[in-house]
Parts: sequence; C-alpha cells; structure tokens
Amino acid sequence: MARMTSLLIAGALLLTGLTSPARAQEPEAPTALVELQVAAPDTVDATDLAERQQLAAQFVELSVIEPMRKSTTAMVEVMLSDGAALSAEQTEWWRRQLPEALIDISEGIAAVYAPLYADRMTRAELEALLAFYETPAGREILRKTTEIGFEVGGAAMLAAIEGLQGLQVKFCGEFDCAALEAAALGAAKP
Repeated sequence: MARMTSLLIAGALLLTGLTSPARAQEPEAPTALVELQVAAPDTVDATDLAERQQLAAQFVELSVIEPMRKSTTAMVEVMLSDGAALSAEQTEWWRRQLPEALIDISEGIAAVYAPLYADRMTRAELEALLAFYETPAGREILRKTTEIGFEVGGAAMLAAIEGLQGLQVKFCGEFDCAALEAAALGAAKP
C-alpha cells in the first residue's frame, strides 16, 4: 500500500515539475485571479476573453499535454525503477496503467492551467508564447524544460517522501500510531 501511495505521489510531483515552462512567470500570490473573478462581467470583453481562453488552451496543450504524451513511458520506467517489493506481475500492471493515468492527470492539470493563463495574460502575450514555442528554438527549449522538470520532479518526490516519512516517525514518537491505525481500520470495516 505504501508503495502505491509512493507511486501516486511520485506521479503527482513529477507532473508538477513538468507542467509548464512558463509557470515561473506566473505571479506567486493568487490575488490577481481572485480580483479577476470578482470583477463585474460587463468589464470583460466577452470576445477577447473567448479568444484568450482558446489561445490559453492551445498553449497548455503544447506545453503540458503534448510533452506528457511524449514522456509517459520514460516517467513510468523511472517511477518503477527502484525495485521495491513489487512482483513482476504487479510491476507490469503499473506499466500498463500508469501512462493513461498520467495523461489523464496532466489533462486535469491543463484544465486548471488554461483558465489561469487566459485570465492573467493578454491575447498578444498568449499569441507570442504560442508563436515562440512553435519555432524550432521554442520546441527545443520546451523539450529541455520538460527534461529539467522531470528531473526536478523526481528530486522533489524523493525529498517529499523522505520529509513526510520523517514527520511520520516524529508524530508516532509522540502518539500511538498503532492504535490510530487499528481504529482507522476498524472504522473502515462495515
């Protein structure tokens, strides 16, 4: 069970690292999004918003989904490479299931990203992003950024797992984790 949880955490963290090369340009605080959502509908040009939404969807397809489709096999192999206590049959099951699941997750992420780009960027900025990433240099930067994101995601996954395991040990040093687990298992049974 812990192995499956680790695989799912790994996938989520890897996707986080791979999601978008332009992500670093996003504002840290979500206040801009909140302000846009609160703005009166008549202050937003509906045609411009629709065009920005379409451009944002194209950009996210290009920068999130397409790289994910190209890298899922490599991601799965890295996620399964530590040789944990999975049988050959279990490993093969994950090898069959994870690619589709990772693409589904990336599409879910894309569904969140596209509106953020549409809300925060102008039509001209989105057009410039698309134009750049469709050039040979842009494609190469996107490829390299995806590779870097994959490596960063892997390192982040390991750091998160180690940190959470340490926190769990600390928690169990102060509380009776065996009793908590028994209570949780008892509550889960009908």
